[in-house]
Amino acid sequence: MKITLLKTIILAVSVFGIATSPAATILFTDTLPTSDVIRSNTGAKTGDIQVRNYGSTPTSNNRWVGVGFSTISAISLDKVTFFIASNGTPTATALGASMTISIVSLASLTASPSAPFTPLYSESATVPTTYNNESYITFDLASSYSLSANSYYGVLVSFDTNANNRAMNFTQVSSTGGKSGIGDTFYTADQGATYTNNTAALNFVAQSVPEPSTTALLAIVGGAAIASIYRSRRRSAKA
Repeated sequence: MKITLLKTIILAVSVFGIATSPAATILFTDTLPTSDVIRSNTGAKTGDIQVRNYGSTPTSNNRWVGVGFSTISAISLDKVTFFIASNGTPTATALGASMTISIVSLASLTASPSAPFTPLYSESATVPTTYNNESYITFDLASSYSLSANSYYGVLVSFDTNANNRAMNFTQVSSTGGKSGIGDTFYTADQGATYTNNTAALNFVAQSVPEPSTTALLAIVGGAAIASIYRSRRRSAKA
């Protein structure tokens, strides 16, 4: 189970009505995730696609970008990492901006989401204010989302507001044609009213909730054993 003090506080506040929904965390990193991987697409870059919202109005020059994938078993989605293109790093107005990550249902790995836009789940997050040419951007969900077995999903990201030159580029690889559980890139320029499929897939890594480490399990078992011995000795002392 994924439990941290911060996330517990956020969820508790939400229950009492002070916050409307949990907020994801965005991190820039140079470390490619390798643990608890649901799906990954880490091939050599063949192109890139821009996530943006930099027109004169929020709807005049925007693009939300996503990618499809499939699941083998029921599992909880916890983090999604995208590769940042070196020729399209986050612009100055993208730093500190609010973004939304949404999970959508797909009919197949080569399909776009249904229109109008109807996410299964969404969280907003704030882009870090500092970028040091890191290679990856990770969206860490505050509340993991349960994926059903043998289903098709898409992860869609977007900027929540517009600003001058607010954008960043994600890298893509040659299309897999829906093979190996990796779907097409899809995008919308009209806030989810219509979608376009791209013949390439995004570079990404989707991760599940981390499993308890062996050390943690041993600590739990050891603690239970010590408690049992302590109770046994107390009973013997009273006899």
